[in-house]
Amino acid sequence: MKALGVTTKDVEYEPDQLANILMHVGFKDVTHVKISNGEIDPTLIDWVSYLARRAQEILDNKIKEEVLKDIRSKLREAKNYGIRDNPSYVIYALK
Repeated sequence: MKALGVTTKDVEYEPDQLANILMHVGFKDVTHVKISNGEIDPTLIDWVSYLARRAQEILDNKIKEEVLKDIRSKLREAKNYGIRDNPSYVIYALK
C-alpha cells in the first residue's frame, strides 16, 4: 500500500480486541460467538486480479516485481485451492 502512496483506511479487530474496546468505553456483559469459519468465495480471485492490476502502478520496479511475484504465487494457490473469506463473529454487549 505504501508503494502505491495509499494509506490504509480501515481497521480489522479480532473478537477479543473488539470486546476489550467495548468494555473500555462502558459496555458490559460482552461476549462473542463465531458464526462462520469463512466460506470459499470465488469472487475473491477477482480481488487478487485487481491487486495485480494495482501493483502495476508501483513506481519502484524492484518493489513492483516483488509484489507481482507474490501476487502471482497466491493467485496460483487460489486457483488450485480456492480462497476462503474471513471467519464471521457476532458480538453481544449491554450498555
